[in-house]
Amino acid sequence: MTDFEVKAANVWHADGIHELLTKYSDQEVLLPRAVSEILSLIPQFFVIEDDNRVVACVAIEVFSTELGEVRSLAVDPSYKRQNLGKLLVQEIEAYARQLGLTKMMALTYVE
Repeated sequence: MTDFEVKAANVWHADGIHELLTKYSDQEVLLPRAVSEILSLIPQFFVIEDDNRVVACVAIEVFSTELGEVRSLAVDPSYKRQNLGKLLVQEIEAYARQLGLTKMMALTYVE
């Protein structure tokens, strides 16, 4: 198993994030996001790459001085069962604490 690193997304990740999210929005599991929307939200995204390809992503949205939402959590199906989702959630939780948030939520179509 390869060691994966979570990193803050940059504009060069937008197309890869879009491709990954589209796999799930086509299945009506996640909300669709246009590349332009992803670009405008890029500071909120974190990614995991393998061979310079986005294989997992997550974003955070801040709602109040206390509350944030985990958004757009997706892992490429061929990378399932490698704890990438867990790594992303841990990263977004740590980032939320840095921001001063004390509560997080996730709205999802799937448990």
